[in-house]
Order: sequence, then C-alpha cells, then structure tokens
Amino acid sequence: MRDVDAVYQPQPTPSTSPNLRTQPTGSSAEIVGVELVLRISLIAKPEKSASRTTLVATYTHGNKVTDCMVNGTKVPVGINAYCPVE
Repeated sequence: MRDVDAVYQPQPTPSTSPNLRTQPTGSSAEIVGVELVLRISLIAKPEKSASRTTLVATYTHGNKVTDCMVNGTKVPVGINAYCPVE
C-alpha cells in the first residue's frame, strides 16, 4: 500500500437525497495482476463514530461479495476507514 501525502478534503456529493451525502455512494473491485484493487467513495462529511473517538471516512456496511474470483470463489470484502478525532 502506498502512503498518500494529500490532505483529505472531501467534496459534497450532489444528490436529491440528503441521506446519500452521509454515506458512501459507490464501490468497485477488480483484480490487476496479483493485486485486488478496491475503490470506494469517501463520505462527503465524515461523522464521529459511535464511540466518538474516530471520524468515519467510509465503510461498506459489513462484508460485500465482489465479482472478483480466487480459486473459483467470489471474494467478499469489508471496509471500515476512519481517522482519529482531533
């Protein structure tokens, strides 16, 4: 995994539903060579976690089965990305 020096500054996602602005809006997975590459949108306005100790940047709502296959089986993934509350 690469280190990213950019500062996370999410932009609001245009939407007719206010609920979509506080949840990830999309994700994808693909196998490139020997790597599983995941893309998931960041939450436009991160909110404090239930414990109030971190800001939730994105999540998958539990494990999601991808279309990626390993040994004939679809690969499930679960993502929780967060950062400390400052």
